[in-house]
Amino acid sequence: HRDLHSFPTRRSSDLRFKKKEPMVIVAQYKQKIKIDCSTTEANASTTLYHRKRTRLRSGSLKTPVRVKPRNGGIYTLKNIRSRDMGFYSCEATSPEGNKITWSKRSGRLFVLGKLKS
Repeated sequence: HRDLHSFPTRRSSDLRFKKKEPMVIVAQYKQKIKIDCSTTEANASTTLYHRKRTRLRSGSLKTPVRVKPRNGGIYTLKNIRSRDMGFYSCEATSPEGNKITWSKRSGRLFVLGKLKS
């Protein structure tokens, strides 16, 4: 008879982002920035979303960023322009289907320098 308590199990609450979500991200015009969505679960899939609206309204359109993550959930956005301003949010899903996401008020990107693109 096996002792079921001797085998460690991973609970869904163990899925966490490795880094604290940034409230504000500041970038220079045409700069490259990295947004870290990596998690404590190596097999979790991540998605980085962008929402242009600066007001938090229900139903604000958020779209996935067209950049693939590298190094386990780190997104690199190149050639930042004024159209990139807005809110960014990471979402992670474990292989079991558990999801976590950044707060809606975090990840606001400001672009300094030339504002017309």
